[in-house]
Amino acid sequence: MRSLLTITAAFFTFVTFALTTNIVVKDGIYFNEDGSLFSGEYEQFESGIKLATISVNNGLLSGSAVYYHANGAIKEEGAFMDGKRSGNWFQYTDNGALTSIAAFHNDKKEGKWVVWDEAGKIRFEMYYKEGQKVGTWKMWDADGRLTTKTFEQ
Repeated sequence: MRSLLTITAAFFTFVTFALTTNIVVKDGIYFNEDGSLFSGEYEQFESGIKLATISVNNGLLSGSAVYYHANGAIKEEGAFMDGKRSGNWFQYTDNGALTSIAAFHNDKKEGKWVVWDEAGKIRFEMYYKEGQKVGTWKMWDADGRLTTKTFEQ
């Protein structure tokens, strides 16, 4: 169960990609080749495979972001505001099954998070406030047995 949570947390860690076009990224800021701040939709490819479609405004990730599995299926989708994750983010398997919903505010974990296993069974229901664990977390094992853990605010 712990490894599933670790894997899910790793998915929601933003990774800066090596860009393959004339857009340059330095310290999380997107620049045009001439040094001006980039604005627009950016599609990233590697070896002919689309990895991401992201919106950038004045050099910062802002708006929708979609990341893809190698087979073209959506891997993760959500939104950025001024370079920070905002709102609900969704993760999917390479065959399109929803595996998690996570919420962010100002790039910090916020609100309810839910994780399902590959079979579609709920495994975790977690709560965050300003990036800190709060409330009663529910965890189900592979047989569906529920355990809980409460975090003080």
